[in-house]
Amino acid sequence: MTDTPTQLFLGGAWVDAADGAVMPVDDPATGEILAHVADAGPKDARLAEEAAV
Repeated sequence: MTDTPTQLFLGGAWVDAADGAVMPVDDPATGEILAHVADAGPKDARLAEEAAV
């Protein structure tokens, strides 16, 4: 799974969460952590909204 995106796609670009937050994604069958992905917050939501207009 090395080519799985772990960032947010905002305004046509892959970016980290504004506050640098990440969250684990696990396999529910095994509990194995598969990746850590950007955890969007309020600032990211505003940036996404601005990029959409």
